[in-house]
Amino acid sequence: MTISRRKKPIVYVMATLLGLMLLGIVGGLLFVYLGVYNVSALKQHTQPVYAVVDKALRASISQRAEEINAPPLEGFDWQGEGLRLHRDNCVQCHGAPGVAPDAFALGMTPVPAANARMARDRSAKELYWVINHGIKMSGMPPWKYRLSEQQMWSVVAFIKQSAHLSAEDYQKLVASLGAPEPSPGAAASPARASTGETPEEKGSLAVQQYGCVTCHAIPGITGAVAHVGPPLGGIANRAFIAGVLPNTRENMIRWLRSPQEVDPLSAMPALGVTEEDAENMASFLATLKNRRP
Repeated sequence: MTISRRKKPIVYVMATLLGLMLLGIVGGLLFVYLGVYNVSALKQHTQPVYAVVDKALRASISQRAEEINAPPLEGFDWQGEGLRLHRDNCVQCHGAPGVAPDAFALGMTPVPAANARMARDRSAKELYWVINHGIKMSGMPPWKYRLSEQQMWSVVAFIKQSAHLSAEDYQKLVASLGAPEPSPGAAASPARASTGETPEEKGSLAVQQYGCVTCHAIPGITGAVAHVGPPLGGIANRAFIAGVLPNTRENMIRWLRSPQEVDPLSAMPALGVTEEDAENMASFLATLKNRRP
């Protein structure tokens, strides 16, 4: 079978494209497996890489923040609750008027955005979205499972107001708060707006946000395959939880919230799991059943 003269250029183009695609795949695999890319935090991203990532970040935040209904910030206690939460949770990485970030934050790659820049460049909706959702691969955690809606908006209100504060103003406000309160052993259950997710979906997200994957291999949760604790695939079919508790929903919730009260010798720490989150996590874990042959 011969190829007509008219079709030959098309065949050549297709063959060339296929060859380039294969070369790209092989080159990408070699790039990854030969360790060509230097992951050292002492070696900064090149400016083109940084520019592309920063543009993608800004566009992603802007698009998703558009869906948020921002309430009037005047209704939030930025001088009290907002300032206190920012001092206790944010200033370490982002600084504040006249206050530098902690030393560890200055060595992060990318360096966390300065508070002054966020106050000037970000809208209230964008700030809230970032606080609520966090940013992948940046060190910025999502606070959805740690702060209430009211608290997050109070932090947003403080950040926006901080653009008008001098270093002296800030120090006076911080002094009026008194000493930081010690962190409680268990987090207070934040009041969250309904997202329309099922308990199983909320539980999957909670399992991720409480860092369970750092010790357990969990179906459906992306992360390094860790074997510090037992894998959780098929946990719904097991007769006992940690070998000591009958595997019921009530016992699973109890175990997730206070593992060492059940077994003082357990290496599993208390993570401050709230009642609501434990219930959702138990719903998710109940879906992890062994597949029948």
